[in-house]
Amino acid sequence: MAVMFYEEWLRRSRAGPRGPWLLAVDRTLKEYTVSPGALRFNALHAAVMAWMTEEEKAGKDVTSSSYRFNTNDAVTDLLTGLVEDQEGWDANPKEMVGKATLAAAKSHIARMDRPANFSRSVKIGKMFFDRKKLKPAKFPSKMLRKIVRHPAHSNVSFEGLSEGELAAGVRGWNDVLACNERAVGLRAGSFFAVPAHFETWFGAADDAARKELRKRAKLFDLALRTRPITFVRRKSYEIHYIDKQVDPLGATVDETNSNGTYGYVWSAGNHTGGGVRVILYQKPFDEPCPYEGIAQTMIHELSHKFLGTDDEPVGGGPDVYGVAACKALAKKDPKSARNLADCWGYYYISAFKTL
Repeated sequence: MAVMFYEEWLRRSRAGPRGPWLLAVDRTLKEYTVSPGALRFNALHAAVMAWMTEEEKAGKDVTSSSYRFNTNDAVTDLLTGLVEDQEGWDANPKEMVGKATLAAAKSHIARMDRPANFSRSVKIGKMFFDRKKLKPAKFPSKMLRKIVRHPAHSNVSFEGLSEGELAAGVRGWNDVLACNERAVGLRAGSFFAVPAHFETWFGAADDAARKELRKRAKLFDLALRTRPITFVRRKSYEIHYIDKQVDPLGATVDETNSNGTYGYVWSAGNHTGGGVRVILYQKPFDEPCPYEGIAQTMIHELSHKFLGTDDEPVGGGPDVYGVAACKALAKKDPKSARNLADCWGYYYISAFKTL
């Protein structure tokens, strides 16, 4: 059984009053946990889908990291377990909930954003593939963007940067690793062992919370040193956000990021080939302080990817950016600060710069 047990679900999803739809999920999950079976699974699946539908009607996305019942991925893990158990009941097709509801659940779990024109490119590519007319692409050399690997760190590359920007990017990554080494806290004198510094960016915390964040920081450290990462220079970039209520290749919402933005990283769960691609715009290079420009932007964007951080407080609200806003959030709402990308970025760079 892949679905989490009833007791774990209650422990991880306690974040406010539970309405009748969520109570139905609780009840059917308890029954399925006590005595797993296809019929009980169908009842649980139906209850979860009904609850999700009601929340969507109220404008809430239950898979969002800011959703109050999913702040520690309780809902995401429940849905993932549902899909895995669904596949386990394939031997009993008459008792299956149906392909439509299964596809809807998978869509919620796998929701992601893609570069502009992705859907059109897929459809055109399939058409040519079906006609056996696909040929190797040929591009003029002037269209190929130069990719340079970091001279000391083979997992990091830079794409499309000018000579001056490349020097700044290499120095920025060196700064990231230097800040990371001091912030992670592998030694007794680390920043995680300094309460005042910790509380500035993450708020007052007990030993359990401090231990949990240190664990996340160690995972971040491992990702920074081993995962393939490419920093891509762009003047602007158009993104198609997938509408969670339709097929992943269906309708999208357009958004154009440009020089008013520091950086961007796709929220898809995994990347292959070139690894994680982080867009860098002009603003990081314009900052007079390299720590607050390149290094902070790199940490901010990669924390989205590797730590699942957000830009908005837990429970929703305006995005939070900047030193003053982050410090205020840490005092007012430590839980939100611990999952905010800018707080992580400033925590790291303040290892070398007073903010």
